[in-house]
Amino acid sequence: MPWILAGEHCKYLKPRKDFILRGSSQTWFTCELLDICLERPYEFCDAHCQHYIPV
Repeated sequence: MPWILAGEHCKYLKPRKDFILRGSSQTWFTCELLDICLERPYEFCDAHCQHYIPV
């Protein structure tokens, strides 16, 4: 997550994390404006989202 949040990111983008088993985890992001889940938000947000608002 730090590599995504270190640069400019959208104020609607929120990191989420699930701990599955024995310390392994899955990380993804949710867009609170469009109500969608993204594994790699930088591929979608920068190129396609007209609501992109850097923080």
